[in-house]
Parts: sequence; C-alpha cells; structure tokens
Amino acid sequence: MVWEQGLQTAIQSPLGGTKLSWDVRERDRPYGSKQQWFDLVADDLAVENERLVGLGAFSLGAEGETVVLADPGGNRFTLSPL
Repeated sequence: MVWEQGLQTAIQSPLGGTKLSWDVRERDRPYGSKQQWFDLVADDLAVENERLVGLGAFSLGAEGETVVLADPGGNRFTLSPL
C-alpha cells in the first residue's frame, strides 16, 4: 500500500510499475449510492483511448488533457497522460 487517506487507497508492487488507486465518490445516482471510479494514465493517450473504445468503452468528453470515458455498464473513469 502506497497511499491511504480517508476513502482513498493506492497500491503498487514493491518492485515499482503500475500503481492502482481507488476512492469512493458520491455521484448523481438514485438513493445516494456509491460507485468505484478509476483514474488511468497512459504514455500514448490516443492509442490507449482507441484500445479502450475497442474494448467497449465510450467517450463522455474531455476535461483539459484528461478524457472521461464510461464502460459498457455506464461506470465512468478517466484517462490522463503520464
């Protein structure tokens, strides 16, 4: 574990490499339910965006350099440059 604060957590191998982080965010959902949110990073944003869309994700727009996507179930996540 490399980060734990409140509802935010991040893990990474002791050998380095990809870091996986998550938190709980309130969303405009019925009954105040919570969902997981992933913030992904990539060396080549265009290539990774195309790969994710090919796997079934769809773009919801951009916020600066960050692309907001959703999986086929409507769960949102972001893709940002390294």
